[in-house]
Amino acid sequence: MVWCGDRIGRNSVGTFVSCRKGQFLASICTETFWCYQLLAGKCLKDESRKVYVRLVNHNLEGARHAVSMIVGRDTGNLSVAGVTKAAVETVAENTSDGVIAPLIFMLIGGAPLGFFYKAVNTMDSMIGYKNEKYLHFGRFAAKMDDVWNYIPSRISALLMIASAWIFRMDYKRAWAVWKRDRRKHASPNSAQTEAVCAGALQVQLAGDAYYFGKLYPKETIGDDVRPIEPEDILRAGNLMDGTALHTSCLWITEILYDTDVRGIKRLWNMYMVEIFIHTKE
Repeated sequence: MVWCGDRIGRNSVGTFVSCRKGQFLASICTETFWCYQLLAGKCLKDESRKVYVRLVNHNLEGARHAVSMIVGRDTGNLSVAGVTKAAVETVAENTSDGVIAPLIFMLIGGAPLGFFYKAVNTMDSMIGYKNEKYLHFGRFAAKMDDVWNYIPSRISALLMIASAWIFRMDYKRAWAVWKRDRRKHASPNSAQTEAVCAGALQVQLAGDAYYFGKLYPKETIGDDVRPIEPEDILRAGNLMDGTALHTSCLWITEILYDTDVRGIKRLWNMYMVEIFIHTKE
């Protein structure tokens, strides 16, 4: 009876340990999947590359349609420079909104906090417009997004300047333009990474734009050192990748001080997320 009891006890412990391991692996896989869903890096690069391909193939109508998938402005009458500028601007701005800010909030609170942030940001993208239809309905979403993105957008800008240095872009001008033009937007956050990108690429972004058929005057961001070109879309994507990798260093630094199970899961998630971000077609 003792031998049987010992064997049963060992089997029970083994089964319990196996279940715990299974739960641990399942939780890692589940959280990794949901963390990946929160990041827009690869999607943003893929969609902006479609704009680039159509531009270099002299398909302006196709480029206008492609860029309309990732911007909110009217694109039907944009020139080649206008389409290029719109694509670069959305990559620059969404480096913070779609990649860095979610990473930061996942670092703090895992996938749940990341999803809460993403809900706020998506509401702002869908209804945060200052027109007759959405002014009162979308104001709360826009203000919430301003609050939640206030710190991440500034972290993103500084990390993007570091990325400009790594990619041998004009990081000095990126710093100067950021200090000068980072407030040239109705949102306190949107011009942060746009200013850095404009300086690093030595181009001028922003300016007047049409939304829902109405012209909205806007200040320009950056210096018109050279004309903008389709290749700047790819350069903006490289800046986004570099900024994301810099943010991953923050994850590693935090994890070095967090050696429990949650820290191990975060480290695994970071590696898997980075693999997904940089997976090419």
